[in-house]
Amino acid sequence: MRRYIVYLSVLIVLSLFTNCKEDKLYITDEPGYTFETVETTELENGSKLLHIQEDKTPWNIYAIEIDLTNPKNQIELAPANDMAAWGEIVNKETLASIVERKEANGEKVIAGINGDFFHMELGLQFVTTVHNGDIYSSGITTQPHAALFVDDQGVPYINLANLQSKLLIGNKERLINSYNGTRLADYLVVYDGKMKDGNNQSGANKWGAEVLVEQVGSKADYVNSTTEYKVLEVDNTMDDVRITMTDPEKQLILSGHGTAREYIMNLTAGEVVKIENSYAGMDESIKIREVAGGWGHIVKEGMNNSIQAIQIEGTMAHENQRHPRSCIAYNKDKTKFYMVVIEGRSELSKGMSLDEMAYFLNKKFDVWDALNLDGGGSSTLMHGSETINALSDGAQRATANSIIVVSK
Repeated sequence: MRRYIVYLSVLIVLSLFTNCKEDKLYITDEPGYTFETVETTELENGSKLLHIQEDKTPWNIYAIEIDLTNPKNQIELAPANDMAAWGEIVNKETLASIVERKEANGEKVIAGINGDFFHMELGLQFVTTVHNGDIYSSGITTQPHAALFVDDQGVPYINLANLQSKLLIGNKERLINSYNGTRLADYLVVYDGKMKDGNNQSGANKWGAEVLVEQVGSKADYVNSTTEYKVLEVDNTMDDVRITMTDPEKQLILSGHGTAREYIMNLTAGEVVKIENSYAGMDESIKIREVAGGWGHIVKEGMNNSIQAIQIEGTMAHENQRHPRSCIAYNKDKTKFYMVVIEGRSELSKGMSLDEMAYFLNKKFDVWDALNLDGGGSSTLMHGSETINALSDGAQRATANSIIVVSK
């Protein structure tokens, strides 16, 4: 029921996003648009800030071009507060706050852009997020959306984010339904120390079994791997006393209801289990360190894929309207990574549909793949601590996560 309510809330949020006059879908085969770079600013590590204008519509666009041939430039997901929203616990953070927090921790942030779509009230993101090889929390959509993947060499990919997770006990296996999510009927959920205000407990109700496990040996620094865990404690009493992680960096709580409870309740202390993660459709040789969600693989292998992306990933109700937009993209040889914001909802810049944004990215940058990110009032592009674009809400919106480029 809780998942249904959250999904219903998501639909309401999307309807609010479209609360303005609908524009037609502009056919972009031969529109005669001229995208002029009116200013170029050299940034750190060979990167550039580009100010682009198109006077016919008009459009005002900012793009940061990252030089991926420079190994110092590393793409990362930046979860809000480096934590995960869960249940009723709100977790959101502005991009400016993320940059300030990273800089205070000694990291040099070259550029940042807002990330995934999210539940506006709670901060629950749409797609399962991964940072430094760790899963932060599961997405709230049941239909897979496209996402940005970054491997252990810093190489970007865009593909559907369809995480497959299993708990292996001996020669048996069971699907893991969620990470740090709501435990529904017959669900097996993994909880860790990344839950905001979670007190290192699961937050699940008492009607199930919980098992405290601890990592055996070292863990791979990429998500699509298999990790062994030793059972420390089993709680099958279904009372109000909850298992607590004493070392959340190495420990997890396995929480099961119904048939999932039956699967884990007979485990014993000292027994070893395994958790196996993989991404359907991604080559197994790619070691995935970062996953940042979006909605719309709008350019695919050099072709405008905006219509097909919506057919596969589902309608967002406003894909054919002009709004402020955010996206990321890269060229065919993956030497250049683009973070792009199109301003909108003003007389100076009308905003774009997904079709128009795909057309622009192809015509101006000849990109190979591109991913649509959350837009509207969320659209934010920063160079270091400076906000580059005009914000349609007048101030930065606190969101579930952002995508940043740091100098290593």
